[in-house]
Amino acid sequence: AEAASVGHKRRREQTGTACSNSEALWPQIQSYEHSLMPFREATIDYWNRKAQLSSGAGLTQKFKALNQSILSQVQQQLADKSRLVRRTQLKRSDARVLGKPQQQQQQQRPPAETN
Repeated sequence: AEAASVGHKRRREQTGTACSNSEALWPQIQSYEHSLMPFREATIDYWNRKAQLSSGAGLTQKFKALNQSILSQVQQQLADKSRLVRRTQLKRSDARVLGKPQQQQQQQRPPAETN
């Protein structure tokens, strides 16, 4: 009887559809995220302080950004969503196309937009 079961893999029973599983999954993920937030923040703060002490940066530097906690710096950067998106987007008009002469690229470039 044991020889017959060798080499066969167990299969999980599938319940529900993929759509219903993913819809139920997001609240569960958000719940895990919320419950792990204190641990994550404590760990980040611990390693940030440890890195500052080992480099001696906290003792001699007097910059405002270095005096703030790493968590407050991250939260400050994430607070301004439009700035965050703008900084992550590539300005394609400034990129050089490989294989095209530079003079031809400058002629095709639209005029620069001003804000």
